[in-house]
Amino acid sequence: YTSAALDVRPPYVRTHEAPVGNLVTDALYARLEPLGAQMAVINAGSLRDDDGCDRIDEIPRGAVRRGQIERLLAGSGPFAIVAVTATDLRAALEIAVSALTEPAPTNASPAFLQISHLRFTVDCDRPAHPDGAPGGRVTDVQWIDAGGTPQPLLDTHPVTGQAAVYRVATTSYVAGGGAGLSSLSHPVPLSGLDATDAIVVSYLSAAPGGM
Repeated sequence: YTSAALDVRPPYVRTHEAPVGNLVTDALYARLEPLGAQMAVINAGSLRDDDGCDRIDEIPRGAVRRGQIERLLAGSGPFAIVAVTATDLRAALEIAVSALTEPAPTNASPAFLQISHLRFTVDCDRPAHPDGAPGGRVTDVQWIDAGGTPQPLLDTHPVTGQAAVYRVATTSYVAGGGAGLSSLSHPVPLSGLDATDAIVVSYLSAAPGGM
């Protein structure tokens, strides 16, 4: 069940934080947080309906049907967890927002990220730094712990002095460097990989109102 209509049009989900993106990444986080995930991301290009004859632009407010979720996530593949440094994550975020200043429709990049338990600021007057170096468009990156408390994204572990590593829930497509997000291609070995659409269906079924 959804209390608001979910806009799934590519020009929207590839340029805005979208409720449908929040739904999918919240479901990924809920499923994979017990396995160590600290945040979740999915590239917006994976949120699409490829049925050209009967393409849906939104999932209406009210009951959500299993078939709608399966169509929306048909190309996303199984879930995954990647282990990345702060620089890796910043590089992915920079790539995600690099096209926002381009004229439509090229501003709607499939690499744009929908996120959960992660927040950051974007300044489109600054140049994108796809290598993750400081001074790019993305600043003030924080991850939100399981208790809801924002934590700074650190380059160095405060105890070991080694590079800090973060575990990010995503899809196998992103974990394989899809959509140009090569800095996230550091998958953690997992077994029993559920399809992403099955995770979202299970998440919705367990929520108040169910499916």
